[in-house]
Amino acid sequence: MDEAIASDAQEATDSQKAQLKADNLLKLYAAGERFFADAELSGIDLSGQDLTGAIFKGSNLNGANFSNAILLDETTFSFASLHGAKFTNAKLIGGRFSGAQLYQADLSGADLTGADLAGANLSQACLAKANLDQVNIWGADLNGADLSEVNLSGINLWGAKLRGTDLSYAHLKGSNLSKADLSEAILSHANLRGADLSEAKLNQTNLEHANLRGANLNSAEISDSSFIQAILRVAKFQGAKISRSDLSKAELWGADFRDSSLEGVVLGQACLKGANFHAASLSNLNFELVDATGAIFSAVKLNNAHFNLCTGLSEETIAYLTELGAIGAGVARYIKPLSS
Repeated sequence: MDEAIASDAQEATDSQKAQLKADNLLKLYAAGERFFADAELSGIDLSGQDLTGAIFKGSNLNGANFSNAILLDETTFSFASLHGAKFTNAKLIGGRFSGAQLYQADLSGADLTGADLAGANLSQACLAKANLDQVNIWGADLNGADLSEVNLSGINLWGAKLRGTDLSYAHLKGSNLSKADLSEAILSHANLRGADLSEAKLNQTNLEHANLRGANLNSAEISDSSFIQAILRVAKFQGAKISRSDLSKAELWGADFRDSSLEGVVLGQACLKGANFHAASLSNLNFELVDATGAIFSAVKLNNAHFNLCTGLSEETIAYLTELGAIGAGVARYIKPLSS
């Protein structure tokens, strides 16, 4: 490096919030400098540049443009301020963003394979169609973020903040969403097959047409949510509290509702073949046009539960429900069960 560049490099490494313009930074990088920590770089345009291995830890990069940039091999943005920064279609494989402030940042289409986003603030950020394979997103704030069409299969999102997040058409097969807050989130058409949603918060959540086959929703808190035409075969709801939610036309074959509480839930035309409601509390429910063939209602607690036109109930079950005060259960014996 010549003396002038060396002087700039010294300023970049030693002076916090140094004023660096894009041309100076690129000169420093070309000369072998990689340390740009704690620098003042807000609004800088580095789109399309290859800055692999650069360290921007703690730097102010608010509004910076890294669109189509190449930032591989553990390029570091840990604890950097990246409010509104652009990373559209950038290559960020193995990038380090732990603790970074990415509020309203645009990472749509970016390749974040193996990136570390632990503890990052991604609220209202756009990650639509981003590649998040093997990403570490532990403890990140994803409230209001756009994660539509992303692949998060098998990802650990335990306790994640996903309030108001758009996860429509997302792939979350086998993911851990236990204790996650998904209130007001959009999960329509998402693949949640085998996902763990135990103790999750699903208040005003949209899960219409979602695939939740075999999902674990034990002890989940569900209210004012929509599961219209969702696939919930053999899903587990043990101990869950479900209120004012719509499960009409949902596939609930073999679903496990033991010890759960359902209040004001809409079940119109749902398929409940083989579902288990043992010791469940059913209040203000309507089983009209529901196929309950083989469903178990032992030790169930009923309050204003309507079974008019419910199909598939055995004579023994009808008598038992009638004794418990079920409304219209006797009509079920005259209705031909729906074909399988």
